[in-house]
Amino acid sequence: MDAGQLKRLLRLGARTARELSAPLAPSTAASDVRDRLRNRERRFLEVLDVCVWPHRDSPVRRLLDWAGYDPPGLARRIQRDGLEQTLSELYRSGVRFDADELAGRKPIVRDGLRFPPRPQAFLNPWARATGFPARTSGTSGPAKTVAYGWPLFREEAAEESLLLECHGLGGAPLALWYPLPPGIAGVHNLLLHWKMGQAPARWFSQIPAPGLRSAPELRAALEGLFALGRLRGSPRARHVPPESAIEVARWLANGARRGERRVLKTFASSAVRMARAANDAGLDLSGQTVFAGGEPLTDERARLLRSVGLSVHARYVATESGLIGGGCGRGQSAHAMHLYADRLSVLVDGQTVGREARTGALSFTSLSASRPEVLLNAELGDRATARRRDCGCALGQAGLDLELSAVHAPDKVAAAGVKFTRTELFDLAHSLVTRHGGIGDDLQLAWSPGEDGPARITITLSPRVHVETEAFRQELLQSLAGLPGGPLAQQLWRREDLDVVRDEPVWTSGQKQTPWIS
Repeated sequence: MDAGQLKRLLRLGARTARELSAPLAPSTAASDVRDRLRNRERRFLEVLDVCVWPHRDSPVRRLLDWAGYDPPGLARRIQRDGLEQTLSELYRSGVRFDADELAGRKPIVRDGLRFPPRPQAFLNPWARATGFPARTSGTSGPAKTVAYGWPLFREEAAEESLLLECHGLGGAPLALWYPLPPGIAGVHNLLLHWKMGQAPARWFSQIPAPGLRSAPELRAALEGLFALGRLRGSPRARHVPPESAIEVARWLANGARRGERRVLKTFASSAVRMARAANDAGLDLSGQTVFAGGEPLTDERARLLRSVGLSVHARYVATESGLIGGGCGRGQSAHAMHLYADRLSVLVDGQTVGREARTGALSFTSLSASRPEVLLNAELGDRATARRRDCGCALGQAGLDLELSAVHAPDKVAAAGVKFTRTELFDLAHSLVTRHGGIGDDLQLAWSPGEDGPARITITLSPRVHVETEAFRQELLQSLAGLPGGPLAQQLWRREDLDVVRDEPVWTSGQKQTPWIS
């Protein structure tokens, strides 16, 4: 956040107070979602009218113009074919954006059309004028500033209210373990729950508050937020770094001792740290619930969390889009989620989703003018399995029948001319770590693409994994034989191509642990 954005944040204080004086009534959440579902086509056209058609430099507008679509013609097509079928046709005609184009890593090129990468061009101009500034982490492309506004919080509040109702947690004491600004996750969830009329009981932050001398505007904005929080019953954020995860575990354990169901919202890797700390300390977290988002909630992570008595469910959220989906307690896995289809449409490999499960790349389209970015058949780099499923939980009863599961973001890496996908290499190394008593969070891979030298893959092993680094390296090379290109890698890869080091995996500036880092 720069100084200008922070000043705008402070000017929004008065509006914040007005918004919080009228919290969402839980009884209206389901009807709000149903109303948006009934009007998806109209809301999509409104997004175009407000955020696309008036802006000639919009990448979405440029591709629609290139493909020969205009407002009346597109409206007639949607009326005739429906929203998803029309989006699938747009996708096939080239009106789509892959993750590299959306992130500004490469230019947008179509037959007879080329324009340079400009990640800021996807930002919602309406939200930028009215919302809170937030900066993406930059882990998947150039960092950029997006905006969150109160219209977004109002819509998300209905969905999150249904999520808590789905798990019988309406009114349960809630803690957040998300970073303080300049990250957006903590403030996003704080304001969202304030709009729900549910002030978090705790806000643990993986990073300390910025100093008054180093960031006076940001610190002033935070102090104003904390002052408002005191009026609403929320304590100041408390610095609890990952190595002090036992403090978060104790808060949940206190709930278990009192027979009180408590809720923690955090990143999946932070939840793993907390569960391990609880296990080491012999704490019982039975009856407590964790919602893990920002990173994949794998079956392995879910098993570890459940081993200390936790109920665990996924949340799907991206800085560029806000909330995408919430975990269903009646799904087949902890990572099964209901897509918030009242505000987003999704295609899988450009195809509509029916009752038969379909696995592939997800492309999203905004159905709300409050979204931070304007998305039209835009990929965030994620793949998943999607299907339509009747469900009796509160989210399903509201009409959210599209289920996403196993969301992950694959990519390719190369060294010495041999290419593998990130998923292939990580899964192979993961299987070896498991053999030596570790789990996926004891492992992290880094890839240097070689702009200043040879491409290099480095594997970091936690001291928890009981194997020598060179022995692990040799095991991995031997295991590559089962992959396409593996025998060639066995011959070509030397230590300068593939190395193994002993250390704890590092965390991103957003306080997440990712399987791969740059």
